[in-house]
Amino acid sequence: MFSTSIKYKLTFFFAFLLISSIGIQAQVKLSDNAQISMLTCSKGNDLYNTFGHTAIHIKDLENNINIVFNYGMFSFGGSGFKDQLNFGVKFVRGKLEYWLGVEDYSDFVSNYTRQERWVYEQVLNLDQSEKQHLFNALVINYEPENRAYRYDFFFDNCSSRVRDILVDAIGPVFGDENTPIHEPTDQSFIDLIDPYIKENPWLDIGMDMMLGLPSSRKASKYEFMFLPYHLKEQVGLAEGLVLSEQYLVEFPFRDIEEQKFHLFTPFKLLTFLFIIIATISYRNYKAKKHWFWFDRILIFISGLLGSLFLFMWLGTDHLPAHANLNMFWAFPLNIVAFLFVKNKKWLLYFKFAAGLGAFVLLAWFLSPQQYHIAIIPLTSIYILRYLKIIDFVNK
Repeated sequence: MFSTSIKYKLTFFFAFLLISSIGIQAQVKLSDNAQISMLTCSKGNDLYNTFGHTAIHIKDLENNINIVFNYGMFSFGGSGFKDQLNFGVKFVRGKLEYWLGVEDYSDFVSNYTRQERWVYEQVLNLDQSEKQHLFNALVINYEPENRAYRYDFFFDNCSSRVRDILVDAIGPVFGDENTPIHEPTDQSFIDLIDPYIKENPWLDIGMDMMLGLPSSRKASKYEFMFLPYHLKEQVGLAEGLVLSEQYLVEFPFRDIEEQKFHLFTPFKLLTFLFIIIATISYRNYKAKKHWFWFDRILIFISGLLGSLFLFMWLGTDHLPAHANLNMFWAFPLNIVAFLFVKNKKWLLYFKFAAGLGAFVLLAWFLSPQQYHIAIIPLTSIYILRYLKIIDFVNK
């Protein structure tokens, strides 16, 4: 078995040979029978392919060209600890580079066949000059100084790159800036990704909690195309853009809207936890007791979360994670405040923290940021315990 790093080196080596063999650096002139199509691939089982994939297929048998331009290339790094640590740091800080790769068409299709993921082809209805222009743009994009880009989930990924190069090379195929496709809809970026992750409720709450204000902005249908399925839909709707379409690899469609029944979801579990904690808090109140150790654990956890949200805003390039209002209930200063739950001098702070939590609940429908529904019982737990601290320490 090859290591991950060796596999990627071999991939690049063979891609280089493939490109050199067709004289791509020499700006090949496509034949009249050349065909350019967009490939949309279904979602996979791993986090990085949860939302599907998009690529561009160039087929010109007269020039011995049958390749796929793939903007989704990235490396996990080597197998060593230092390599993996470097990858993790880059990923967390939003500095992970993706790049445009080129691979043999049959290898691309075989890979998705092995993964049992469907591949849908839309042959683009382009004249000869448009084909050549698009091909040349891809070749220029593939030059070593151009192929790498800083990945951004919502605004610069494998799907949006295909959308943008179609527009740059062919023209406003989806409509110009004055058409409805560029107007905000009633759906935010969070709304758009939710159907893909609803089947995994813990991933859903994790992503929702990590995303900040930019992710709650209402998106236009043009911006919808950061998701491969939406790009496929808009390409199909663009007047005269698709010449023909078909499945190249066909497997049962994985319905992104499907929601399985889960016994233990974050909302159910946190609601049950709130009921238990409320019952214990009431009994302790009647008995004039207080579990300070319990509050220290709760407050410290929220401080860790708040510090993470603050770091993702100020310390990374992850724009979707900036200005995260979840810090209203997971206050970063709690990472220190947990030490002072018995201190009367800190009562004003805990009143402030309780007020912020109440603000999250009272302004739920007015907030510019969307919160996960499980934040309701979670925030309620913190408000309850803050009030219990204030009452007990005052007495």
